[in-house]
Amino acid sequence: MMKRKQSLTSFKMITSNLENRAKELNAKFKNEFGLKLCQNIVEYVRVLPRQKFSSIIDKNIFTAQMSKIFNITGAYTIERLYVAITRSELPPYIVYVDDYCELLLTFMSNNTIKRADLVFDVFSGKGLHITKFEVRRALKETLGMQSIEEDEREEYLNNMTRMVMEATDVNQDGIIVREEFRDMAVNSEKTMPMYRLLLARCLPDDEMVTKFRQMLEGKTRFEIAANYRHERKRMLRSMETEQECLVQSLYPVELEGL
Repeated sequence: MMKRKQSLTSFKMITSNLENRAKELNAKFKNEFGLKLCQNIVEYVRVLPRQKFSSIIDKNIFTAQMSKIFNITGAYTIERLYVAITRSELPPYIVYVDDYCELLLTFMSNNTIKRADLVFDVFSGKGLHITKFEVRRALKETLGMQSIEEDEREEYLNNMTRMVMEATDVNQDGIIVREEFRDMAVNSEKTMPMYRLLLARCLPDDEMVTKFRQMLEGKTRFEIAANYRHERKRMLRSMETEQECLVQSLYPVELEGL
């Protein structure tokens, strides 16, 4: 009887905590998504930490989610995303469940400023400005340069970096501050090509976001809990399988017995 009461009390505390988290997220995004979707997001994310009652989203599951659900595969971009949403000022960087819930809602949001701020934090490393070097590094990840001759790649990359800086660095002081980046995002009808270049590998495609949203919409919180209780294992196993297939494709010869 005592164990049953303790279990019931624990369940009520967990439920209350989840509801409070969902309300805070819904308020932060000014009811853009509604309380029910925020509740489902929180319910989905809470099963992702390594340990049952942990609130930490480790890099393994973060990388798997970015890659398998949102098709964000660049190691540099994933690392920068992780750092951008952490509360830590210095390593070791730690991402909590609440931080990750906010990232997922930012992916789905139509709020241009929120999305622009995320991209800015990714490329600036949560700094006060984006340097020319950081723009160049971001473009190197973004641009598909395989079709360009190797001896022409540096010149091409330098030209694209210059174009982005000219389009964004309004006062031409050699850095892009947050307000300049926001202005570029808001006025993206004129600067869309430049903005797209910078966010291409940082924000998922609309199709990926829609699929993810459809996973969670129109369901109760309890259905989410039941459907995705093994989501961490499924994600990590999928990554392992993909890596094994890559190794087999690179080394197809059977080495056993040699």
